[in-house]
Amino acid sequence: MREIIEAFDEVNKENEKNEKKFIETSKEVVVEINLSITALQFQDRLTQILGNLSNNIDTVTNSLHQFNENYIVGDVDKAVNALNWNEQFMQAYTTAEEKQIHINGNVIDESDGDSADGGDVVFL
Repeated sequence: MREIIEAFDEVNKENEKNEKKFIETSKEVVVEINLSITALQFQDRLTQILGNLSNNIDTVTNSLHQFNENYIVGDVDKAVNALNWNEQFMQAYTTAEEKQIHINGNVIDESDGDSADGGDVVFL
């Protein structure tokens, strides 16, 4: 009987060690997952901003080329519509930070605690 109890205690101690290892490993996995999610969110946000910037540059470039073509053939009545660009750009932005920079030319002060408008990532 004593041998059975000792064997049981030994198995129980081993299970406790395994449980502690499992809990520690679980905590490490949670930290790694959170870091990965943060990195993916940053990458997504950066991709959105760079995509919008690239599209805006293409829009301006195409409009200026068209204006140049019109100017060369003497059709100077078709002016570049910068106001139209502003509307297009504002509608395409996916972060509050882009809109704020476009409007005010500076970055949002996120210290006010309003994270809903503080440049949050918008997943498409």
